[in-house]
Parts: sequence; structure tokens; C-alpha cells
Amino acid sequence: TLNLEMCVQSMPTQMPSFSMAPSELHSVVPSPAPSFTSGPSTSTKPSHVPTFSLAPSICYDVTITIVTGSNTGKDGGVITWEFYEKNQSGDMIFLNGGGPLDKDQTYEQVVPCLMSSDFVFNITESEGKGFGECDSCGYLISVDGEYVAGNSYFRYNDVVNFPVPFIPNKDFEPCHGDFYFAMTTDGNFPERTTWVLETYEGDAVLRGE
Repeated sequence: TLNLEMCVQSMPTQMPSFSMAPSELHSVVPSPAPSFTSGPSTSTKPSHVPTFSLAPSICYDVTITIVTGSNTGKDGGVITWEFYEKNQSGDMIFLNGGGPLDKDQTYEQVVPCLMSSDFVFNITESEGKGFGECDSCGYLISVDGEYVAGNSYFRYNDVVNFPVPFIPNKDFEPCHGDFYFAMTTDGNFPERTTWVLETYEGDAVLRGE
């Protein structure tokens, strides 16, 4: 079974994490106009200077952790990964990526301060053998420390679509060997939503509506 938390603690991180601090927001205070008088001012009315403040936007950090093993790329396979934002028009906007990944390494990449949107993670192995024979290999995706998705086995590629912010299931323990699927719909025609789980050969295993 996959235990990336133990792997991450015991193996050095090869890919540095990048963080971007939000820009400091200042109050914009217009300067009062200078007074031009020939004598001392006799006005006792205090000046009123309006102030304008900008509230910081809420953003979220996405962390991608990938653990490779001694058999990763053994037969010449190359592992690469990409991370995209999927906007309302369906366009895929590239945000980050990496590879080729070396064997026996732990990679961690933080994509900082993302606004609410849909995102796509894609990992590919050129020879169709994934991480190779390795029980402790795999990838994990989290949003602000909350587990989103992970997998230890794939062949040519694996794709994860998820929203930010992500609503976690507190009762779910990842990587225990069971298949877990959850779907949250809004109030706009949820009865029109259907889903299907297929094998690599295209055979339907589960479906729902």
C-alpha cells in the first residue's frame, strides 16, 4: 500500500518548493491640497481626508508530491507531469510541470495562492509502466494540507480533475487499498450529472447518475 507521508519524511526533497507571498496592500490616502493664504488660517474646521482600503483575496496553495523508486524508468521510460487551470471556457492554462523524474527520489512542488477555479493534474510515463514495480511510489495532491487525490499505479498516464477550494471528507483515509469516489453537485440540474468508472481497456466497472 502507498504511504507517501512516510516516504516524504524519510527521503530528501529534490525539487524546491516555490512560494509567492501575496502583494502587500496599502491604504490609498489622497493628500490634502496645500493652503495658499496671505495670513494665518482662522478656520477651526478639521480637514476630512477619505481613506480607501483593499481587502486581500482568499487564495489556496496546492502541493504536489511525487515519489519514484529504483524501478522507475528501468526500461527507458520517462515520467513527466503537468498542472493546469481549466477556466470557464474550458481552456487549459499551463501553471507548472516537471520531468524527466529521476529514480529513488521525492519531489514536492507547491503552486501558491490559487484563486477558486477548476484544476487538472496529468502524469505521464512514456513506456506505459508508470512508476515500475514499487509499493511505496506514487503521487499525492493536497489543497492547503487537505488530501485531494493520489495514486501509486498507472500505465501511460493518469489525470485528476479537482476544484479549488476543495471540500474534504474527514472520514476518508487515503491509500488503504479501497476505491473511493465522491461527487458534490450544486442546485443547477444535478439530475443531469452522470459518471462512469472504466478500466484501462475501456470496460465500465461502475456508473451512476
